[in-house]
Amino acid sequence: MIEIQSLGRDYVRGATLTVLDNVSFSIADNEFVSITGPSGSGKSTLLGLLAGLDRPTRGSVSIEGQNLNQLDEASLSRFRGSRIGFVFQNFQLVPTLTALENVSLPLKLQGLADADSRARSLLERVGLSDRSDHYPTQLSGGEMQRVAIARATVISPSILFADEPTGNLDSASGDNIISLLLEQRSRCTVVLVTHNPELAALADREIRLKDGMVEEIVSHRGGGRSAKGKNSSKAGSKKAAKKRNSPSASKGSSKVTRSRQSVARKGSRR
Repeated sequence: MIEIQSLGRDYVRGATLTVLDNVSFSIADNEFVSITGPSGSGKSTLLGLLAGLDRPTRGSVSIEGQNLNQLDEASLSRFRGSRIGFVFQNFQLVPTLTALENVSLPLKLQGLADADSRARSLLERVGLSDRSDHYPTQLSGGEMQRVAIARATVISPSILFADEPTGNLDSASGDNIISLLLEQRSRCTVVLVTHNPELAALADREIRLKDGMVEEIVSHRGGGRSAKGKNSSKAGSKKAAKKRNSPSASKGSSKVTRSRQSVARKGSRR
């Protein structure tokens, strides 16, 4: 369970720039959630705060009952290393390490003896067993992202965060990465930032940001009910119900179904 209460993040660059303000929501265990919004709405900043990569100016993030604000840097690092996987848009692979060494690194930092064998198993799962001895510069963008996903999941995290995982990839490589992410939803909570509307619609819920605040939260389960901001009002529920019964809502639901089927077919071909 992830609990976010009145989260805010300011940056002081001469003047004070508020990137996030009064953000509150919760994410259940094993839920798949997408975070969307226009550029500059605070998506990546929010993801970094949820993963404990940054500290909020105000408010709190709690994971599995632990308030991240209460942990010092060493404790926070250990917490992340044992529970959280993070996939970066630009991969963030260590250039001087091979694919195998990149994937095994989180395990070796924990002193685990079977790090290499577990890393090899993950590389085989993502289809890169024949590229384990290659360095990042010898891999394509799609291959580097698959290595990054293997590295993020090798610790069997309870939560996997991904920041624009398909943003720097061509469509074929992006489809492959989507299939890999969909595999993870049965193993852990998945939270990702994306500009891809089809990927966002495959999530259980979509959190839409605008100007650093939650504009609405849309459920893609059971008809796509949406709520404005932190809480849903009776008016919002009636509006959502009306939308569900409209012809346009039926078309939207069919579109989501087709997206799910399309990704599933692509995944099975691979």
